[in-house]
Amino acid sequence: MSKVGAERDHSFNPDIPVPRPIEPLDAPPHLDFFPAHPGRTAGTRTAADIFSVVVHATAADNPATSTGAFFQSPPEDPKDVGSAQLTVDNDLCIRSVADLGIANGVPPLNQEGLHIEQRGLGEFPREKWLGERRNTMLRCAFHVAKWCTTFDIPIRFLEVADLEAEGEKARGITTHANVSNAFGESTHQDPGPDYPIDVLLEDIERFARGDEMTDEEKAQLAEALRSAQRFEDYLKGENSAIAGDSPPDQAAPDAFKRGFQNAHRFLRFAEEDEMTDEEKAQLAEALRSAQRFEDYLKGENSAIAGDSPPDQAAPDAFKRGFQNAQRFLR
Repeated sequence: MSKVGAERDHSFNPDIPVPRPIEPLDAPPHLDFFPAHPGRTAGTRTAADIFSVVVHATAADNPATSTGAFFQSPPEDPKDVGSAQLTVDNDLCIRSVADLGIANGVPPLNQEGLHIEQRGLGEFPREKWLGERRNTMLRCAFHVAKWCTTFDIPIRFLEVADLEAEGEKARGITTHANVSNAFGESTHQDPGPDYPIDVLLEDIERFARGDEMTDEEKAQLAEALRSAQRFEDYLKGENSAIAGDSPPDQAAPDAFKRGFQNAHRFLRFAEEDEMTDEEKAQLAEALRSAQRFEDYLKGENSAIAGDSPPDQAAPDAFKRGFQNAQRFLR
């Protein structure tokens, strides 16, 4: 079998975990294991040679870095020379083959296809992909959308019948299983019968349009912002009382008034020396907690305003708030 006719052998199952923080979807692919071993690729091509995207699952539930390490290793069996352009998991994306390189993903769509592996097993139920592995799907969709835009690939799912009718030049997105069943040159059936390809295609459409948030996600963000505003009102009320300001008028937000009244009660007890040492310690902790909330909300507001990420000296709560809001906004 020629290199162009080769495919990924899913039987390899290395355990090479490389812990990393969860990265934003638009983070560039890591090049830790790039390029793949020359024995696992089949030369280069031009952009005009690319017609399709083939979606895979690794069939080994190990981190993307394990698959990247495998693709970089020399093949021990001349029939086991597989590779893919990208591999994704919940946390990050690994590049193994350049887009204009020919990966050995599944014949006969190696020359014409871009191949992306997702960490996962073919027997995963739909609920697992849409739950625990949702970020893996989103990373896959993000990179497939970029490919569709870059190489003018229509966001159209190629069924087995489409591949049979249109052959290797079929334009669109398909799975390893469909390529196997259409051309009979592979037996692999990933990403599996319960893989939610309908959701993946919706995600790809969204990313390609530049609208990365669903209506549900937008509603969640709006509620988060309202909740943040309520907290901010409450903390302003506490700070106002601590500063000795007058009670708020009737037009003030309810959260502001509650915060003022709560802090004022504490302060009145302190003035009259009605607080025990334990109560004073509780007040000090409450004020520290309020400051942490305020830092967190400042971080969210800073991210929403489009400010730069906080530096290392910023309070942890501020940085967490900034990162949380950035994830929503990205």
